[in-house]
Amino acid sequence: PAELAALRPGATLAGAAELPSGAHIEARGVDVKLAAADADETRLLVADGAVESTVPKLGPTQRYVVETPLAAVFVRGTRFVVEHAPHGATVVRVIEGRVEVRPLDGRPTRLVDPGQTLRLEPLSGAGADAAEAAGDADQAVAILQRLAEGASSDLERRNLALRAGRLLDAHGASEDAVAWWARLRVR
Repeated sequence: PAELAALRPGATLAGAAELPSGAHIEARGVDVKLAAADADETRLLVADGAVESTVPKLGPTQRYVVETPLAAVFVRGTRFVVEHAPHGATVVRVIEGRVEVRPLDGRPTRLVDPGQTLRLEPLSGAGADAAEAAGDADQAVAILQRLAEGASSDLERRNLALRAGRLLDAHGASEDAVAWWARLRVR
């Protein structure tokens, strides 16, 4: 494991390391950095690659966060993997415990339990396509709705809104589709 003295904020991590919080990490990838590391706060930045963390039960004032360009993942004590894939998705896989994933683009916070994997796609058309292909219609709709609300033209807004509405309708949420379309038209 890496020496604690070498673990300074800004350091790029590779391989195994023990952190001052007592957490054990395994960093894999090109760009996994340590943003903060002391007994009370650990913050890792994953821009390209993955980090597996085994975090002991934290005290009430301690904080352990893994950030990617899309989300911040918070834990209290658990074992989990956070990956930022080259095409922009963030993948969180929980082995033990539970983590809270807070998307940085305003989408709702999600909890991930043991044995579960959450794939958070980027806020883009390609991200919506990937979420839909993976069977995550809720995420695809959320992406399309956010894109429609920020669209620069009426035509783009209408096309994104129609696609989101079709997905809502196809997954048994016709009333939600109609309500959302009505709110969008008012804007």
